[in-house]
Amino acid sequence: MSGGWGERLDKHFETLRTGRQGSGAPVFALEHGLTPEEFRCLSDYLHTQSRNRAFFLPDWLAWVVYGAELGYDFDGQDYWTNFESQTPYWRHHYQRHWLRDAFKRFHRRYQGFVPRGAWASQFSIIAWPITHAILPKDLQTQLAHTLYYLRFALAGRLDEAPAAIGRYIGARGEGSSRFRNFLQQEEMVGRIATALLGSPTVAPSDMILPGTLARIVDDLEKGQSARAWLVDARRVIARARIKGVGHYGNWSAPSSVDTNADGPNNTPSAERPHA
Repeated sequence: MSGGWGERLDKHFETLRTGRQGSGAPVFALEHGLTPEEFRCLSDYLHTQSRNRAFFLPDWLAWVVYGAELGYDFDGQDYWTNFESQTPYWRHHYQRHWLRDAFKRFHRRYQGFVPRGAWASQFSIIAWPITHAILPKDLQTQLAHTLYYLRFALAGRLDEAPAAIGRYIGARGEGSSRFRNFLQQEEMVGRIATALLGSPTVAPSDMILPGTLARIVDDLEKGQSARAWLVDARRVIARARIKGVGHYGNWSAPSSVDTNADGPNNTPSAERPHA
């Protein structure tokens, strides 16, 4: 692969896979570890390859990273319109299912995350790059609101398995159709929530690469409301740990707070994406 991108990315993702074998935590393509400038250089290289109608297979790993990055900027409407507008000649020379097959190869080789749920079944191609974007920007504010709304109940659940935490959030979180689709990925939702709020048993670095998590948090906190919600949710979790001395199930919310509420219901709806 030209420029050594393939070798570098392979070594990086192999290191992540090896480190997570014991915990079983999946690897996400967004955890590529590239700086913004490095990703721009990678994109320029792939665009040149596309213009030249190059054979894509040698660069499959770079295309997985590229697809996940575009998934991170997904606005909830049409992934392929954005992808094809930014990628010269893709529409004329390449097929969408090729990208899905590249993500499946990523799963087999690096313990990559596998999209699951009704939405993933219906949109079987774009489910891969969008879920490998971990938490696309259009969902960040809604997740922050949900974690804030459920903060007292979650304080007693952060020692549970990620899938159980995600299942609890998914049963109560409300918002746009895109957000409800996202909540179907129970294990991923649980891992993200645990990483954002903190876990008594698992370090965030065991679930999401610290630099990637920092990026998501930074983007999430650019919104004043989202930042305030996340800060308050973390404060409740910290207080619960101090009071419960590890037995977080004994922590309860003040009586003035409705911890059984279903979550935010004032978030905007989004159009259905195209598979």
